[in-house]
Amino acid sequence: MYYRYKVHKKRSGILKVLVIVAMTVGVIYAGYQYRQMLMFWKYSTSKLYKKVESVNTIKDSNKRRETLSGLAADMDSYKGDNQLNVEAFLMSGKTHFLYAESLLEGSFTDLIINDGLRDIGKKARRELIKSMKDLKKASALGGGLDPEYAVMLAMAYFYTDYYQPQEIYRMIEKSDIASGIKSVENHRFYSLMLVLGKKEDAGIRYLSDKGNIKSDIKGKLFLATAERMAKRYTNSIINYKAALASTDDQQMKKLIHINLGIVYHNQSLFRESMSHFNSVVEIDPGDINARIWIGKNHFAMGEKDKARAIWNDILARDKSNREVQKLLGV
Repeated sequence: MYYRYKVHKKRSGILKVLVIVAMTVGVIYAGYQYRQMLMFWKYSTSKLYKKVESVNTIKDSNKRRETLSGLAADMDSYKGDNQLNVEAFLMSGKTHFLYAESLLEGSFTDLIINDGLRDIGKKARRELIKSMKDLKKASALGGGLDPEYAVMLAMAYFYTDYYQPQEIYRMIEKSDIASGIKSVENHRFYSLMLVLGKKEDAGIRYLSDKGNIKSDIKGKLFLATAERMAKRYTNSIINYKAALASTDDQQMKKLIHINLGIVYHNQSLFRESMSHFNSVVEIDPGDINARIWIGKNHFAMGEKDKARAIWNDILARDKSNREVQKLLGV
């Protein structure tokens, strides 16, 4: 009986050893497999990250757009396989945002000084919404966003009218991202959110300090436009005229005359406004919008027959012009 107990104990000890060995092998194998997966994930992430960053070196706009379109598709697939990975959603959000920007008519500065935010296009809007979803998912998974991505999300909100500027400004202030902003475009965006968030003085001051407004004509125009949006019309006129005197580019001159015409009209200075829109027509005889504004100034001065004659002439050439139809009550 003692012998059987001893054999049983011996077998039990051997079984324990085998179990421990098996578990050890399993842990080692699992660790190796996890290491392989981790290394593959890191490699894939690094490779995709480098591809996204390399887009900045592409100067040709069509090639850049095409590259970003392919990358956006790759990111959708990658985040689908990594549903709980913060980096996957950050990179996807950034890629869709950059792709959307490539579909817009210029940079943020261009859109502001050219009043180009009215219609950003369905495709760009769709990409911006994808970017918003990805960045919000990354924020939920990671407990917040770094300044780079927080600014992207705020800009996507602004481009799509998802939130009003005052609400976007409050979000920016809560996240305290101003200290992490680096690019000129983002500085200008932040300054405009201050202006539209009823912090006009702070916004213009920030723009003057960080917005690189004296570097080129576009910087000067951005300042003048921000002043106009802040309803600081006197300063806006001064800055527009300073920009006008500093350029020989006819397209820039046209743009400045349009903005001056709008500012003067908003101040009920209709003759001054008309003078600038006449200058626009001298530069570009085919500019319909300038002619509509000339009619508006005639109408505001009580010269309603002259206004209607201009608008009827426009409508005869372009029967689908909705603004003129509305002005004429058609």
